[in-house]
Amino acid sequence: MRINFFISLVLNCLFTILAVWVLFRRFPFSRRLTEPVPCKHSDSPSLVSRSRPGTATSGSRFAMRKTRILPAENNVFTDAGSDVFPLDSYPVGLKWAVVTTIFPPTRLVKTLLRLDGWCTVVVADRKGLNEMDYIEQLGSNSSASAWCFVYLSVERQLLLKYSIIGLIPFDSFGRKNIGYIFAIHHGAKIVYDTDDDNEISDIDVLQSWASLDWGGSGSYNFNHLRNWKQTGANPYPLFGASDIWPRGLPLDTITDVPSAGAPLGHLPHRQQICIVQSIADHEPDVDAIYRLTNRNYPLNFHTDNRYSACLAEMAPFNAQATIFTENAFSNLLLPITVHGRVSDIWRGYLASATLSCSLAYAAPWVTQVRNSHDYLADFDAELPLYQQASAFVEYLSNTSYGDAHAAWTDAYAHGLVEETDVRLSLAWHADLTKAKASAASSLVLQERGLAVGFRHLFIVMGRGVHIRKWMQIVMGSVELSHVDMVVGVFDEPVGALGCQSVMDRVECLSCAGTSWVDGRNLLAKRAFQREKRLSIRYTFWTFADGDIELLCQLAKGSAPISDQSVCFSLYDSTLRAMPMGAAVVALIGTSWWSLDVGMVMVGLKGFDAAWNSFRREALPLLLPYRSDLDHNSWWSAQAIFWNRVMCFAPLYAVAPLSLLYINPEHNDYPKNTRDLVKERQVGDDLMGPLSCVIQHAPVDYPAGFSADKVKTLPLDDVQFDPVYKMCSLEYVGPFYAFILGD
Repeated sequence: MRINFFISLVLNCLFTILAVWVLFRRFPFSRRLTEPVPCKHSDSPSLVSRSRPGTATSGSRFAMRKTRILPAENNVFTDAGSDVFPLDSYPVGLKWAVVTTIFPPTRLVKTLLRLDGWCTVVVADRKGLNEMDYIEQLGSNSSASAWCFVYLSVERQLLLKYSIIGLIPFDSFGRKNIGYIFAIHHGAKIVYDTDDDNEISDIDVLQSWASLDWGGSGSYNFNHLRNWKQTGANPYPLFGASDIWPRGLPLDTITDVPSAGAPLGHLPHRQQICIVQSIADHEPDVDAIYRLTNRNYPLNFHTDNRYSACLAEMAPFNAQATIFTENAFSNLLLPITVHGRVSDIWRGYLASATLSCSLAYAAPWVTQVRNSHDYLADFDAELPLYQQASAFVEYLSNTSYGDAHAAWTDAYAHGLVEETDVRLSLAWHADLTKAKASAASSLVLQERGLAVGFRHLFIVMGRGVHIRKWMQIVMGSVELSHVDMVVGVFDEPVGALGCQSVMDRVECLSCAGTSWVDGRNLLAKRAFQREKRLSIRYTFWTFADGDIELLCQLAKGSAPISDQSVCFSLYDSTLRAMPMGAAVVALIGTSWWSLDVGMVMVGLKGFDAAWNSFRREALPLLLPYRSDLDHNSWWSAQAIFWNRVMCFAPLYAVAPLSLLYINPEHNDYPKNTRDLVKERQVGDDLMGPLSCVIQHAPVDYPAGFSADKVKTLPLDDVQFDPVYKMCSLEYVGPFYAFILGD
């Protein structure tokens, strides 16, 4: 019995040893540690093959292969709803910034609130603040109802009738898509796609790109735009930064040297720009590999011209600081089945393959102060970019699509996104069509859109008693909460004005010892510094002498009144309603005109500098005042100044007939009589090559006006007038040299 048991035990042991030996030969232990069991579908585009230990091969690259087809019944949108969205009480505007966040208001959001002509929609997620707390944290200096601002809480989102809402999960970067449709639904012709950590550092550049008509009328000076022909290439070295590349750039191209062709004098129709991507200073958008392996970070770019740009055929662009015009709205959609670090890059590449217009990379108008990130986590999220971007770009450069939905369907077929994104694309197209129709049905859109974000800067100089009067008028009115002031006093200490209590809205400085000319130039510099410091761009700058008293007529045939608060509010409302072509607005200090209440085009000889307003876009052509003849007469500076106004031909400016001024305390100019010969000489020197192109200002200013019909001179059109172009070349450079100098 024992012998049998012993024999059985020995045989079992031998059998076990044999079995282990066979298994080891069939599945080596070293291979099991270093290599996964091969998948039946080894050509799946979502997998990257690994080489076997001991072999000489380097592995397999990702290849674009179609591996699946979406069933036809899943590729049809069946919503039979209305052709438009229901009416609501949200504001409308022509330019919208779209942000999504879970954080309290950042500096970027507060800047957008003050940005002239813009509306902002912040799309919340469930981890974000509730609406009341968010609005409260925006600050108490302004009334939220006065802003063109919408905080779309989760509760507000669920009330919208957008088909995409049911497809987009919470805690997703893709909730930004709701903001895009909302902006277009409420009138957007321009969408600024941005993140709340991309602070605006150059408002003028942003406004310049965002105010353009890029649809074929040639509405941009392309002197600083270069044609960039490398597909999938790196734009960063073209802006003065080598050895750095953007997130999403194919890794096998990071050592390529980018090249730019000759500057473009104009764009052919097929190359009109419809997307502009700002690169970002301080912490540019780079991938985790760069951040983990480079010390040359943060950094700033360097360009010869802040308006420079390069035209890209296909390049990675992000959702951090990008302008989309109406022609590119169908390409705004962010996919939701990939990580947010991949989503905007895939969107950008597919957009490049479907657009009939172009992408431009622009010199920085933003500085990114990046929210905290885990670089290794970013690396993990960005793996599809490292593995797939090269093949994806090569494939797209040889592929064309009829529309954006076809592109997303093809991306699904190649395994780059999942089925939900194809269905989202269908819903997006339906919502986009309804949004455009809903915006077009708003009869007040244009009027309301142009008034959005109106900001007024009142610049006044004089004796302390007059300065305090104007501060009380402006600061004491809730209706004038959008009006800020820069004031100069010459007869008493600045501290006596009481500016400390209203420092957020009033800048006070001393003009003691200056002439009228130097004093105004000093105030203009401070005003520009205020804009830069607070990221504000005022719609109008008004310059006034402190001893002015306003008179106004509230209705035709009514008696003039002298209530300064009422008259100033009326003037401010007049500026708000001013046609875009009114670069210069002036009050006439004479007896009352027996005409209808309204506006007339006034010849330049009809008014002086006691009370003038200038649209912000016009200022670089008008300032500074020349002080060459101050030793003779301060009046000469104003006479020479009007030469510049001739840049806005014809020779008219707008004057509201409902308002005029008197200055009962006004004294004679404390200088000699004007030297008209020297004025002409200074004017010729100022105008340079323009002296033979535009007329000189009149030598005298008798009361008079032309009751012609008010002419609209849209600044977007004026910019392409030959005289305006010459004025820009002659005056803009010296303006910034003056305004930024000591």
